[in-house]
Amino acid sequence: MPQVDYLKEEISRQYGNVSKFAEHIGVPATTIRNMFTRGLDGIGTGTMVRICDALHIDISSLMRDEPKKQLDFDDFTYALYNESRDLPEEKKQMLLEMARFFNKELQNGKEG
Repeated sequence: MPQVDYLKEEISRQYGNVSKFAEHIGVPATTIRNMFTRGLDGIGTGTMVRICDALHIDISSLMRDEPKKQLDFDDFTYALYNESRDLPEEKKQMLLEMARFFNKELQNGKEG
């Protein structure tokens, strides 16, 4: 799927319409609509970063025309991702181990 079509689909799916999306990221709706007709070449880097961040799309994969599929996570999962993405790998592994520990407790009926 071409990049612009993918973005259009994600904006519609996640925000309902261009106006709501544009307001959310703080750019004029005409900028987004122009992107749909003219392509990505005229879009500034800062605007492109805002678009991809808001849609949870990896910008480098989008530019290769291989956008990573959007996964639907709850607010907690997005918050955890945002809080932990800059942590060193060792700290990320510690968080993962803690989650596994709590999940195992839950499965064993120890958590109430």
